[in-house]
Amino acid sequence: MVWDTNLSISKLPNNIAEYFKKEADVLYSDLLSKKLRVVLVPAPRSFFEGHKIRAVECQNPGWYSELYHLYAHFKRSRCANALDRIRTGEDKNYRVHPFRYDARVRELILTRLIEGYDLEGHNVPANQEVKKYFNGSIDNVVGVD
Repeated sequence: MVWDTNLSISKLPNNIAEYFKKEADVLYSDLLSKKLRVVLVPAPRSFFEGHKIRAVECQNPGWYSELYHLYAHFKRSRCANALDRIRTGEDKNYRVHPFRYDARVRELILTRLIEGYDLEGHNVPANQEVKKYFNGSIDNVVGVD
């Protein structure tokens, strides 16, 4: 059987599934700790007394913003739930609606593990064990859409 992102990580060898769980844990913590927060601050050029403008105090994680803009109606709570299921090994195969998020998040994790990514200005390299398991190419894995 060929694994694709529509299948649960339970279908992967234990060592590969563990990498998915660890990455899901990192993403889960990142999502919970960073939420878009906008505040009012004094305007740099005030046109009237008490003039304020909106400013971003905290931003969503970049990976979450990309998913949000990529998929219509992408919900933060459903993404967090999918990450939690993956990190605890309770994710489900995608066949119908409630587990679409699991598949999309597995696709994100797979890409991060195979290609590496930037984290706060530092390059996190590809996971060579995962890359080798998938024959070094994410193109060999069936995606969500």
